[in-house]
Amino acid sequence: MKILKSFTRFISNGADVFREASKGQYNRESEEISKIKSDLFSTEKQSDDKTKLIQDRNAVEKDVCNAWNKIVLSNG
Repeated sequence: MKILKSFTRFISNGADVFREASKGQYNRESEEISKIKSDLFSTEKQSDDKTKLIQDRNAVEKDVCNAWNKIVLSNG
C-alpha cells in the first residue's frame, strides 16, 4: 500500500510540474528554499558571523594555550 501511495504522489507531482511548465511558470520555489536563499545571501548577518568566528578563534586559541601549559607543567 505504501508503494502505491508513493507512486500516486510521484505521478501527481509530475503532473503538477508539467502543468506549470506548460503555462510557462518555471520558477517554482518552496518556502524552505526561499528561507535558505535569504539566509545565504543576506548581508545583515555577515557582521554577526564575522564576530562569532573571531570569538570562536579566540576561544580555540585559549584552549590550545591552556592545553599546552598543562603539558609543559606536567613534563616539568
